Amino acid sequence: MIDFHNHVLPSVDDGSSSLEMSLDMLKKASEDNTNTIVNTVHFNHPKMQFINTDADNIRNQCLLLEKEARKNNIKINIIPHAEVYYDDKILEAKNNPITLLNNKYMLIEFSPLIEPIFYKENFYKLQL
Repeated sequence: MIDFHNHVLPSVDDGSSSLEMSLDMLKKASEDNTNTIVNTVHFNHPKMQFINTDADNIRNQCLLLEKEARKNNIKINIIPHAEVYYDDKILEAKNNPITLLNNKYMLIEFSPLIEPIFYKENFYKLQL
């Protein structure tokens, strides 16, 4: 089974706050027959302004967490990806290697307080 939306990296965003918590999350996921987790770090979100969401950094953190998991006999794959916050830069986000899964899929997060403008037009442009 694949968990497509997860914040398992320790101390990166609003998910796990420690390595121990991450390992516990991975252990529980593995016990539930999840063999792959797509870690969807918040990208372009205002609350992530001072957090390093660079693709190389996220990839490295995923690899380090996988390594720690294997040391603890937890066999689970972690795929680096992003949950892209919808804003006026959404079309630029597709150029970042962490925002597109298999160069095709983008997970998009909307503000619960603001109705996005031009989202239909922008989604059409993203599909192109």
